[in-house]
This record gives sequence, structure tokens and C-alpha cells, in this order.
Amino acid sequence: MRAGLISNPQSARNRKRLDAIDSQLNGRVTHRISHDLDDIGSIVREFADADIELLGINGGDGTVHRVLTEMAAIGRADYVPRLALLPGGSTNMTARDLNGAALSLPDAMTAFLRAVDGATPITHRRAVRVASERRPAQIGFCFGMGAIIRGIEYCHERIFSLGIRKEWASGAALLRAAWGIARREPVFAEGVALSVQWDDEVHVGRSSIFLVSALDELFLGIRPFWGEGDGIFATTWVAEDAARFLRTLPALLRGDASRLHAEQGYLSRRVTNVAVRGGAQYTIDG
Repeated sequence: MRAGLISNPQSARNRKRLDAIDSQLNGRVTHRISHDLDDIGSIVREFADADIELLGINGGDGTVHRVLTEMAAIGRADYVPRLALLPGGSTNMTARDLNGAALSLPDAMTAFLRAVDGATPITHRRAVRVASERRPAQIGFCFGMGAIIRGIEYCHERIFSLGIRKEWASGAALLRAAWGIARREPVFAEGVALSVQWDDEVHVGRSSIFLVSALDELFLGIRPFWGEGDGIFATTWVAEDAARFLRTLPALLRGDASRLHAEQGYLSRRVTNVAVRGGAQYTIDG
């Protein structure tokens, strides 16, 4: 099988392991190092021209998102390689979910090489495609707005500077954002005005947290989804004025439907299409 691997050398687990990875590959795989996220597009085009059948992505959630987006941008509807996600980043939320477990990077490399030999079954998964008027389509596995953005900013500004990495950094940022919402601190608690259409249902209001995910669980194994339906995407809306937020947070993180009620500002659906109207920032990851 023609196989290629894209490695992000700046990702947390890769900084001291690239030589070991090259040794493990032993020339069986075309290995390209992405020194800048902007060069991923040229690597993806190279692999498409070479008809790479198995594409390994060795980086974090941001690297996965960028590779998938560049694959969509090259305009080759016929080029759909098998993907293997290696947990080379800090959080590795997408790799953990799609691989079915949190693997070490060496174990993931071993599994990747088995896949090169055709010894690994294929699992089909859906991704989130975000189309907007101002930007080309973006592909990932999790879309977020509201306090999600502020939590990411806080993580980069404060948490990383303390030397906290991996999933615990995201967990610390989550707790800080939740505390800010509970205390009604404007930077965290102020919602964004949105009009959201879930398939045929429309909901309008101010949301402090809005999520759309193709993953079964997010970082640290949290599952903030509880909506019914047979759609392929899990969505969650937490209203700006959601009742008893801090007390409800544990139920929200595990998707406990018995304690999450629409009349109190907590909504969740499983849908196939989502249309969002509003001028707020968003993030798409994984």
C-alpha cells in the first residue's frame, strides 16, 4: 500500500521523537515534516499526485483539522485516502476518539505500520464541514462558539505559560471558563447572539456555549451531549442565562439527560445539518 505520513515537529510529543519515528518507518512510508502549517497544502497535493492510499497525520487536533481542510481545498473529489491519526500533539482529542483509546505515540506508530501492511480494518467516520461566506470550507471534527473561544484564548495566554500541557491544560481552561460563567464575568459569561437551525428546528437566542461534534467524546473523556435523534452530529446549546450552571456542570460534562432541561437553558440534539447565523467567532478543531 502506498503510504505517506505528515508530521508536525512543533506538536508536543514530536519534538524529541522524529528521529525515532524515521527509524521506525525504515523507508516504508513517504515521510514529510511540516515546519509551518502553511506548507501542509503542498504536502497534501504531493501525496494526492502520488495517489497515496494511506495518509498518516502525526500531530495534534489543529494538524488534523488543517490536513483535512487542505484535502478539501485541492478539489480532488476522487482522492479519498484512508486516514490514520497519530497522537503527536498535546490534547489529541480526535485521535483518541477515532482510535477508540488513548494510545502512546510508539503504539500508534506500530498500529500505523500494521495498516501499511493492510492488517487493520477500516472504520468509516463523518467529519464536520464548515462553510461560510467569508472563508473557504473547513473540515474538522468539533465546532465551537462562545465560551469555547474564550477558554482557548485563556489556555494559550495563561495555562501554557505555567508549563501545563496535554489534556490537563484544556481541562484547566474549561474549569476557568465554567467558573467565569458561574460568576457572571463578562469575558466568559456574555453569550453570543445566534440563530441556529437544527435540521427543521430553529432556535434563536444568546448562547454561552454552542458545540457541534462528530466525535463521541471530547478531551478528558467528557461527553456534553444528550440529545435524541438519529443524526450524525451531536450538538449542544447552553443559554447565556442557563440556570444553576456551576451545580449543573458535572451533569453537562457527562451528558446526563435527567438533569439537563431545555426550560433551564440546556438543549442538545442529534442532527444531520446545522445552519448558524450570527457574527461571533468560531473555532473548528480536529
